[in-house]
Amino acid sequence: MIKITASYKSYDKTSLLSLFLYTILLLSISGNVSAKDNYSEATALFEKQNYQAALNLFLAEEKNGKSNKSLRYNIAVCYYRLDQWQQANYYFGILHQQYPSDDAVIYSYAITQKKIGHLSQAKDLFLTLAQSSNSFSAAAKIQYQQLSSTPLPSYAIENSNWVNSANITMGSDNNVINPSDISASERSDTFIETLLSSSWTSNQKNDWLIDGLAYFSRYTDVNDYDINLINIGIKKQLPSNYGEWSIGSRVESSQLSGDNYLRSFMINTRFNYERENGNSWNLTYRSKFIHDLNTNYRQLAGKSQLFQSDYTILTNKGWRWRLRYQWTYDNRNDLTTSDEFYSYSAARHAIDSYWLYSKNKSTYTFKLNYRHSNYNDDHIFNDLGIIHRKDNRLTLSMRYAWKLSNNLEFNTEYSYSDNRSSIKQYEYDRTIIMLGISWLN
Repeated sequence: MIKITASYKSYDKTSLLSLFLYTILLLSISGNVSAKDNYSEATALFEKQNYQAALNLFLAEEKNGKSNKSLRYNIAVCYYRLDQWQQANYYFGILHQQYPSDDAVIYSYAITQKKIGHLSQAKDLFLTLAQSSNSFSAAAKIQYQQLSSTPLPSYAIENSNWVNSANITMGSDNNVINPSDISASERSDTFIETLLSSSWTSNQKNDWLIDGLAYFSRYTDVNDYDINLINIGIKKQLPSNYGEWSIGSRVESSQLSGDNYLRSFMINTRFNYERENGNSWNLTYRSKFIHDLNTNYRQLAGKSQLFQSDYTILTNKGWRWRLRYQWTYDNRNDLTTSDEFYSYSAARHAIDSYWLYSKNKSTYTFKLNYRHSNYNDDHIFNDLGIIHRKDNRLTLSMRYAWKLSNNLEFNTEYSYSDNRSSIKQYEYDRTIIMLGISWLN
């Protein structure tokens, strides 16, 4: 018995881990052959990356009546190396029918399903592997996430009901914004942000989800705007023949500069419809009830409604594009003094578009957002008289993330905002630069 292992230079666009596993498990061939037969000659040609010549000889072997697993593997991989995805998918499909529990076959079949544009089928196969304890699970999780418009379900991560993450970011802000009235401080500062999150879901794919997060921001000098925030929510998923519905509630409590700030209760419902090609459409409605925890912020208490519509397009080239429209309507208490009035209630329309591209361990994100705010009532100033406030804000951001390992990610982001207002004190330009590291378990 002579065992021959074929190796080759990888040109696949998947993660390094998936390439490594793919190379090790898919290119091992064995058989009872002599040094001069078609099989051994094809193997030698394959090792020299002469895939077309190797394929011709492998096909000749198949034509002569051989149909074992190793031969079909090599035919499929030759087609793959020649970018003939349909033919590669055909052979991996046959192998998947014959060996439905073979992890290497499942992964290879999923890769070619992705290549020919069968994104929904590829996602299902990757999810199957992600839920299993096998050597392909890590690579399958990465592939699933690249194809999906929603995060990998927590029940698919290391067979655990829990997903935990932490992110620490340091940055520079050239114009710190007052979170209460969205006005500029005209002061630059450095800051550090910490975000901790955890979620639990039942083992059923469509069941209960409980999640929570804690967010902390600290400025070096402008500490009047330091924020502490805790957010906890519960959601029930409701599958149907026309998409997936969910309904949930959320409680949020915050502090500003160490003082109690706001507390809110939210009720939201969401509809998600995913097409066969992986593109998805989402609708979200949220009703929010806001209470002040300090009389200094009584003007911010009230109600808020949000309606949001997303459409996401996925391609088998590693690109994801999303277009979002968002409408919000605030009905706050507003601020009235003896001779002045400030409106904190506004109707807002926002259009948001982002492009995401993933390649190997790198992810690039480009985001463009435009928001128009029309405040419900006129502002009354002692020195300026009556002015109606309207704001138009344009924000551009670019983000790069690099996976250091399956659990660690380095990220950097640049963001620029330009807010034009009918009231001068609310106009600002703002640039933020951030560096961070994220951990996911």
